[in-house]
Amino acid sequence: MDAVAVSPADLSDRVVPWPGLRIDDVTAVLLMVQAHRGTVAATARIVELLGEVPLVVVAEDDDSLHTGLLAAGASEIVPLPELSGRSLERAVLAASARRRSRSPNAPHASVDALTGLVNRSGLGVDLPLRLATADRPGAVVVMYADLDRFKLVNDTYGHSVGDEVLVEAADRLRRSVRSSDLVVRVGGDEFVIVLDGPRVEQVAEEVSRRILRAFGSGIPVGGRHLSVGISMGLAASLPGESAGDLVARADRALYLAKQRGRGRVARYDDDLERSIEQLQRAASALSGALDHGGLRVVARPVVDRSSATVLGHHCVPAWSSEVDLCLPTSGHGCVAPVAGGRPASPAEVSCQVGRAADLVRWVTSQVGRSLDPTRALAAPRRVYLDVPGPVLAHAPLRVLEGIRPERRERIVLLVDEDWLVQHPEVPGVGELIDAGFSLGLTGFGASHGSLRLLARYPFESVWVDERVVHGLADDPTRRAELAGIAATAATLGQRLVAQEPLRSFDADELDRVGGVAIVRSRLSAPSAASVDGEVTQPLATVLAAGGGV
Repeated sequence: MDAVAVSPADLSDRVVPWPGLRIDDVTAVLLMVQAHRGTVAATARIVELLGEVPLVVVAEDDDSLHTGLLAAGASEIVPLPELSGRSLERAVLAASARRRSRSPNAPHASVDALTGLVNRSGLGVDLPLRLATADRPGAVVVMYADLDRFKLVNDTYGHSVGDEVLVEAADRLRRSVRSSDLVVRVGGDEFVIVLDGPRVEQVAEEVSRRILRAFGSGIPVGGRHLSVGISMGLAASLPGESAGDLVARADRALYLAKQRGRGRVARYDDDLERSIEQLQRAASALSGALDHGGLRVVARPVVDRSSATVLGHHCVPAWSSEVDLCLPTSGHGCVAPVAGGRPASPAEVSCQVGRAADLVRWVTSQVGRSLDPTRALAAPRRVYLDVPGPVLAHAPLRVLEGIRPERRERIVLLVDEDWLVQHPEVPGVGELIDAGFSLGLTGFGASHGSLRLLARYPFESVWVDERVVHGLADDPTRRAELAGIAATAATLGQRLVAQEPLRSFDADELDRVGGVAIVRSRLSAPSAASVDGEVTQPLATVLAAGGGV
């Protein structure tokens, strides 16, 4: 046939400029694109207009572009250097075969009545068909998703509100996946997403990021703004694997995501089962420490080097006795104490096992009892407390209730830069400021280092990541970067804080920058007791003391 123009209106009306032919009768649509920042978005719009009709795209040989186009819903990609009649034919046949392998529109019995998604019965039809036509290991990916804090919504507001949340969650999932992907409600607040096609594992990562972003803001229901997140487990198909086994492996990966603090994705691999065992052991150790006095608070002084004045103390939880714990990393590797090194800290464990709120609540209760308001004028030192992202995302004032209102002017809550960048619309941050707390920004420069972020909130202090400080004397680029951060912070009235460098010449470089406070890793108190090499003394004494270093 001769080439003809097809407008968006034609696609919306499901027609093409040939008499009697509709777009749904077409085997596939071919599209040639050039790399441009709007290419992926435009492709997604075309896919939306095409509906179930496969789109085969000819594009430059660029892995990132290909993944973006496939995540936008393209069925097949033909790299421009490989363009030929044969390659186009293979791509069209592959796209058409995948279209036929998927189940037709599910009958009424296979649709969930509440959300309109395919139900568990429909999954039992569709997934085996996709596995049967899979041409390689990993050709099908299953994501098992579960809503975070949904039970709390149901218990607090009732099942009718819970149903509204489920309907909105289903809509957000639909909008986040491709038209060729299957979204299933398997029961309660649990969902399964099935993906296949070229580069499906890379596409699944992009789709999972979309889903996390979609649930990054609260769900508005009846004038309320409910904080409901999502966690996901991801598993890629193995040769000869049944649909049930694939779903079960994705479910195990979901367990790991939940244990590590929710609002994240965990991938099933050979190390996952060992990772789950490590987390269960770590969770047990932390629970025992919280319940039976196995924790203490270490107050590390924040020192203005120019005046040798203690500005405040960074209060962090520590084990009361030696603990030997392994924790899995995001890739399920093992974070274990090396010879002569430190074990995983209570804060690290709490974030990995989903008990960050419990640990922060315990720390604030200890600090709250140690702050004496009658001595605040004599010793107006700040108390710096770490508040992990999951605590900020859900009822932070409830977690910080151990700090009474009249004592909050001395408290600076430290928020991680990376978490703030990934969750820019979190109402909990504003709630804390309105409640009288000050904010500090930690981990600055580790991954983003955006100076614009410093102006977003009225930060009292900016804590640069230790990687920015280490080796400062040997790296002129890093010195220039730090000077820029210091200048911006000074303009905004924010104090710059850094961990005490291991090397004296790095400390000299910090002095040259000027105005940088140092967090000392150890207290210097001759009469204090020593635990695990940390010099400690009663917390109330530390927080109330005045004077210099």
